[in-house]
Amino acid sequence: MHALVLFAALAQLDTSQQLTDARADASRVTVYGYPLGTLALAARGLTDNEYGLELPLGVSIRLTERTSLDLEAMWVGLVDKWDGRRTLNGFGVSFAAGPKVSLWRGLWADLHARFTLTHPVQSSLFRCPPDVLCALSGPLDLGPGYTRAFLAEADVGYEWRFGALYLSPTVGIGAGYAYDYLDSTGLQLLSPFSRRTTARTRTEGFVWTLNLNLLRVGFSL
Repeated sequence: MHALVLFAALAQLDTSQQLTDARADASRVTVYGYPLGTLALAARGLTDNEYGLELPLGVSIRLTERTSLDLEAMWVGLVDKWDGRRTLNGFGVSFAAGPKVSLWRGLWADLHARFTLTHPVQSSLFRCPPDVLCALSGPLDLGPGYTRAFLAEADVGYEWRFGALYLSPTVGIGAGYAYDYLDSTGLQLLSPFSRRTTARTRTEGFVWTLNLNLLRVGFSL
């Protein structure tokens, strides 16, 4: 009799575990983007001579019931429309990776490392002559005019899932160190809309960032 009760209990536990694993596997991978951030960069062109064309891609891979690994890649084309002409004069790319933890219901937080490379639109008059050896500036040095930033960032958000549809309002902040960066904000805020550094102005320093993309939109696989 006791053996039958024990067998039934083990069978029920095994069934519950299978259901839990099935729910986790059902949304093990989520692919998302930031449509509001993309629209905001494009809308900048309505009031400014520079604007961006952003293509973000994020992937969240569930590791356990409460933790995931988030990977992000982003490309930004920087457009200059001086004299009525639109020219793709600069670019920005960034890569990020880090863990995301579910805190309570749909509330989550993540901490990730990010590398950003930017070649701003605005050029300067002085460049490094081809016969002059320019001084190096930090790791992954591509020469004057190429900003490299190494950042640690934290985001918080709340997610909803409607079938395969994924929605998550998101905000975040970060800080780090940037090489070949001329601060255009006066606040040490990292921005792709800055001026290119030159051989004479290879400045570097601490910077901070804001994640104002505000909304993740995607789908679960």
